[in-house]
Amino acid sequence: MKLTDVEVNDRPEIDGSIRVGGYFGAQRVVYQIPRETLDDYFPKWPHLSDAQRHTLVTSNLNAIKGIMQRKCELQAWREIRAPGGSFWLLEFEPRDLHQQLSDHQLFVPYVQMIKDGDLPPKFHPAAVRVLLGCTPTGAGGA
Repeated sequence: MKLTDVEVNDRPEIDGSIRVGGYFGAQRVVYQIPRETLDDYFPKWPHLSDAQRHTLVTSNLNAIKGIMQRKCELQAWREIRAPGGSFWLLEFEPRDLHQQLSDHQLFVPYVQMIKDGDLPPKFHPAAVRVLLGCTPTGAGGA
């Protein structure tokens, strides 16, 4: 069976986590990625905003969809009953993301800011060095 209709929730959860949902057959499945995991994944981005976390998840949706597909095939979920029906919450482990994500999309707005000399306050110096070389971190973080 194939995972279909996978999309990222528009808003983070109260705890800052990002939910990705889809369907495995007719069953609704949800994969919830904790805020801390995303914040720790790329050390050169020390203070990610909700919007940046959303961008990371959205721009890495194909990799996350692959993780979700494997979780579904392994039946690595627990059923959650909620008003309006139930869904499968897929098990999350930080190692699921190991060497899977890229931060390429986070660079796009900053490259122009650097060119314009308009850097945000408290911008991490290591990120500036990387941005000036326009070298995003590939899969696997730093």
